[in-house]
Amino acid sequence: LDVFHGPLGALVAFRMESAEFARDVETPSLVLTSVDDEMVPSASSKRLAAALPRCTLATYEGFGHNEYWASPEVRAAITDFLARERG
Repeated sequence: LDVFHGPLGALVAFRMESAEFARDVETPSLVLTSVDDEMVPSASSKRLAAALPRCTLATYEGFGHNEYWASPEVRAAITDFLARERG
């Protein structure tokens, strides 16, 4: 799926090593990943989650990169995470 054209195409080609910056994140984080994500490999998301000091990792199957929001299970995980972090 190529939705980025012209100068925006450079964004897709740029490999951001997010895990390098993760250790500086102080806020609790939620990382969602799917073994079927065609844009961000699950292994990359798991590496990022492991690098974040205060992270909850939620792993799914059957979701492409743009399909997370369609899942009631994913929306519930986000709602639960936010409720826990609000205290």
